[in-house]
Amino acid sequence: EQLIRDIKGIFTQARGATFLPVEDLHSLLLDIDVGLWAEFERGQPLSKARLGRMLVPFGILSRVKRIGSRVARVYCRADFEDAFSRYCPDKPGRGASKNCNVGKRAA
Repeated sequence: EQLIRDIKGIFTQARGATFLPVEDLHSLLLDIDVGLWAEFERGQPLSKARLGRMLVPFGILSRVKRIGSRVARVYCRADFEDAFSRYCPDKPGRGASKNCNVGKRAA
């Protein structure tokens, strides 16, 4: 699943991040060069709501987390680990694409 591979790449680029706010993950997906998420459906970008619905079959839901003085919805990296291991293993040739990195982000 391309979505899982792209999200793994985003978490990898966010070195050490244990969670990402929904807003940030969504924005980073739309910034990927390939353009799949920026022109997801009939030329329209992937919405945050649609992103959430696409992750439900993988057992991934956003959570509410306090970040400083505000409360935000976030995706926790730990919730993706099962999907990452299934769809984007570290060793190529085990059912996933060799390239599990996202495209270069636009400058």
